[in-house]
Amino acid sequence: MTITRTGRMNVLLPQAVQPDVLDTVIRIHVAAALAATGEHALSIEFGPGEQHSPGVTCWPVIYTTGPTQSLPAAGISGSAARESVHR
Repeated sequence: MTITRTGRMNVLLPQAVQPDVLDTVIRIHVAAALAATGEHALSIEFGPGEQHSPGVTCWPVIYTTGPTQSLPAAGISGSAARESVHR
């Protein structure tokens, strides 16, 4: 049985990120956050960015994960993984 889920997160990036690398940078951030919980993305989509604070753009992301993997004994919680995207 394949278990997938759909989730949302916001990715905060400097406004200086060039448009030609934006897709890649967002995908790397989402993949890293999901990997921390033993998941991987099957799809990643993001909407238009909005100014979050001076010099920072917030990108709303919707993702679908693939089959989950078992977490290590000292696994990271989902909220901690989401926070890591904002650092």
